[in-house]
Amino acid sequence: PDLAMSLNNLGAMLSALGQREEALQTTQEAVAIHRRLAEANPTAFLPDLAMSLNNLGAMLSALGLREEALAATAEAVTHYRRLAEANPAAFLPDLAASLINLGRDLSALGRREEALAATQEAVGHYRTLAQQNPQAFLPYLATSLNNLGNQLSALGRQEEALQVTQEAANLYRRLAGQNPQAFLPDLAASLNNLGNRLSELGRLEEALQATQEAADLYRRLAGQNPQAFLPDLAASLNNLGNMLSGLGRLTEALATMEEAMVIRRQLAQANSQAFLPDLAMSLNNRGYILFRLGRYEEALAATREAAALYQELASANRAFSSDLMKALANLAFILAVSGRGTEALAAVQEIESESDRIITLAALAPHLSPELQKEVLIQTLAAIKGIQDDHPRAEVLAALAPHLPPKLLNQALAAAEELKDARSRARALSALAPYLPREQQTHVLTEALTAAREIEWEFARAEALATLAPHLSEELLDEALATARKITDETARAKALARLAPHLISRSIVAAGDRSVAIGGSVSGSIIVTGDRNVSDEH
Repeated sequence: PDLAMSLNNLGAMLSALGQREEALQTTQEAVAIHRRLAEANPTAFLPDLAMSLNNLGAMLSALGLREEALAATAEAVTHYRRLAEANPAAFLPDLAASLINLGRDLSALGRREEALAATQEAVGHYRTLAQQNPQAFLPYLATSLNNLGNQLSALGRQEEALQVTQEAANLYRRLAGQNPQAFLPDLAASLNNLGNRLSELGRLEEALQATQEAADLYRRLAGQNPQAFLPDLAASLNNLGNMLSGLGRLTEALATMEEAMVIRRQLAQANSQAFLPDLAMSLNNRGYILFRLGRYEEALAATREAAALYQELASANRAFSSDLMKALANLAFILAVSGRGTEALAAVQEIESESDRIITLAALAPHLSPELQKEVLIQTLAAIKGIQDDHPRAEVLAALAPHLPPKLLNQALAAAEELKDARSRARALSALAPYLPREQQTHVLTEALTAAREIEWEFARAEALATLAPHLSEELLDEALATARKITDETARAKALARLAPHLISRSIVAAGDRSVAIGGSVSGSIIVTGDRNVSDEH
């Protein structure tokens, strides 16, 4: 028992020092010993087995071994749940901690609803524990809130995500003020997440401020312990580069992204399994910034390297196939915009998934020569029938909509009306309607609104209503408003109403202006100008 515990502690220390491979090996040995002991005497040693499994899951996750990490953590949760039911005072904290790790591992594998459920359960336990003993459990509550924010964001619930992430950052700032050595890394991580949440809501200046503070803290920490904190510094620099790019500060964005890329290249040379995905990501982002700066050849070189790395990763792990598709799509886009349409189409052919390939072709079409564009539009529209899933079919139709001539537009409309999934049908019809002749628009928008009402997931229903709002007539706008008011989830309802509001306000202002004409033209003019300003502010 003493040897197993010593190995467990040694693994934790090695991990804290950034020596991940050694930490994994040591912790695996601890798990093997604890498993033998627990089989012989579960009452005495099941808690130790659960603890070492929890640690093993963390080690495996840090090395990118996601399936193995989930298996270890899920077993730890099972043991801790059994122990907490028998003795909550002793084991509820351990159950909460293992649930946090379970949420992390499920999220890494794209199982987002399950990840959210695990993390919400952990937050509930930690709130209870922090009320009883704030000094001991406030740090854990902050961690669980941080993770919950990430889970909510991944599910598109950005307002809720921002709220809990802000709470986490506030708690960590308070804790770091009391004990900087212990909590500065956590404050930096929460600020990084806060920047992401603010960015998702379009609050880019605030996002930049939070992310810059995170990068400054990580730079300080990496100076003291590079092995432990260089990966975090690179991640925060990657985020910072994206924020700067979003604000149009491209030269600063490029310098920041290149620093992230240099660090990640160094890390990937030492441990490709853990850090090659991060290097590919930074290369892809760098290519995008170079493209925006008009430096097409450099953008192509960076994006080609990113695609090659993702090809290597995807050949070993199918989880990276979507990243490979995005890199190839970016490569094709840069080639098309730089006038190399034939090469762009060749890059698209490397995309394995037929639906992704067709979606990419649809996005490329406006950037091709007239001859190639016509050919691609006809081929893409014909190929839609081969896509089995309604969602990508809708995305292709939406991407094609602005570029289709009248004959092909009617074919696209027929394809959209055949979609069975309500969300997909609403998406496609909403995208096509503005490009149809006026006499067709009302009918198609009515169909789109009907489809939006049929969407079961309320967040998706809210998004569909928001997308439709700018195109609706007064009568249909009233119907959309009534539909939005029936949404039971408060966040989703607020989202729909907020997006409908500017168009309702605009209509009210125009009506007020019309009424004012009877009183006097000068008054009418004043009202309309004020209204325009308010609508702009609201938007």
